[in-house]
Amino acid sequence: MFFHVCRFLKEDYVKETEELSKIDGFSNSKVKYYSLTDEGLSFIGYVDTNYAKLSNEQENKLLRLSQIKLNKSTILTNKLLIIFNGLIAVGAIVASVYYIREILCCCNK
Repeated sequence: MFFHVCRFLKEDYVKETEELSKIDGFSNSKVKYYSLTDEGLSFIGYVDTNYAKLSNEQENKLLRLSQIKLNKSTILTNKLLIIFNGLIAVGAIVASVYYIREILCCCNK
């Protein structure tokens, strides 16, 4: 972590500001603040280094995880649709048996 901050400070991506502490009891201590510079806001990343490769690996890992999550969701949705279609089919069979019975009973009278 410290190495990255020093590198960003050296390359003017981050600006370091030091102030005296305004907290009671800590008036003699200095507090460091870090803020992005204009170059830091437009920083894309280190190209052709381990940082870029690590970033791509992390991006690929997140992509794979989101794809697995999407696949699980699709499988669950498909299972629920099969259950729903089964209930509709059972309801249609019950209704058709009922109306066939009504028709046959009315014709017999």
